[in-house]
Amino acid sequence: MIADVERKIGERTLSLKEVDDLLLETSWLEEPELIRKLLAYKTATPDSMLLQEKTAEEIKAEWKTEKLPDGTLRLLSYKGKDTIVNVPEKIGKAMVSELGDYVFSVTQHRIKKEIKESRAKIKEIRMNDNIMAIGEKAFMACENLEKVRFSDSLTVIPDYAFAECKKLNTVELPKGIIVIGCRAFYGCESLEQIFIPEGVKNFSILKKDAYDWESNYIGTFMNCVNLKKVILPESIKEIPGQTFYGCINLSDINIPSHLEKIGKEAFCGCKRLKSLTIPQTVISISETGEGAFKNCKKLTLHVPSESYAEQYAVNERIKYTVE
Repeated sequence: MIADVERKIGERTLSLKEVDDLLLETSWLEEPELIRKLLAYKTATPDSMLLQEKTAEEIKAEWKTEKLPDGTLRLLSYKGKDTIVNVPEKIGKAMVSELGDYVFSVTQHRIKKEIKESRAKIKEIRMNDNIMAIGEKAFMACENLEKVRFSDSLTVIPDYAFAECKKLNTVELPKGIIVIGCRAFYGCESLEQIFIPEGVKNFSILKKDAYDWESNYIGTFMNCVNLKKVILPESIKEIPGQTFYGCINLSDINIPSHLEKIGKEAFCGCKRLKSLTIPQTVISISETGEGAFKNCKKLTLHVPSESYAEQYAVNERIKYTVE
């Protein structure tokens, strides 16, 4: 019982009535730490408890849904007014397993003005761990969104998922993520650092045609103007075109030791970037015109002797040292 209650406290899935009932039930137990946690939970910000206090009918009224073949629900559109949104674990008897395209986005087509205004005020979104997938542009242009609690079941952050979320400042990606999509965090102006977990292999979802514009310009963190620190995993083999384009304050980033390619304008305009160590494994870096390090005037490359990277630095007239 105690472990189950502590789990629910951590997940914030208890209603205030349930907390009061549990305080009565546990008052005879010699568990002062559990009682302390319940009391702290009870005095938490009221906004964070709103969803648990609602009736099933009220919850249904807040969401447009569709049933999936496995009987679970995909949430298609949020119509509520909460500034802290807890994605429901169930609606009625059906489990919620997916968030659809544009579900929170203010750019979703054919939504009422008042819904668009309410979404623009959202500050935090919390997913439960039953959420297996989220759709493209799910949170796009939620201008006041500051924090997201991701489901640990997610493997993909889709294209444009958080594009233009200008106040998003807290991103803790789940460990199971393997793909972060095209322009997923484009224009997230308040994001200062990002830790990309081991296992992420790609910065684009689809294998697009070689002549498709988007196949060359992925722009996952493009124009994150306050992004200062990035930790890349060893699982990354390519930094595609425009991944960090316009990240004018980026100064601290590692290059994975097995990286093979750096795409067109990948670091274009990263004017505070002073040092990058390029491994022997790199066999392709975009050159003049659409160069990977265009307008990186303070940059010095640290390259292996007689490597592709050394010859690249010579050809492009980029400062370098041999290591």
